[in-house]
Amino acid sequence: MEKQIDARGLDCPQPVILTKKALDEMEEGKVV
Repeated sequence: MEKQIDARGLDCPQPVILTKKALDEMEEGKVV
């Protein structure tokens, strides 16, 4: 399953935090 993160309009460091959280929750071989 593919996961999409919409970080438009967010100030730093929120996009980085959202990406890190998504990566931590994903299984190996999945796509962000």
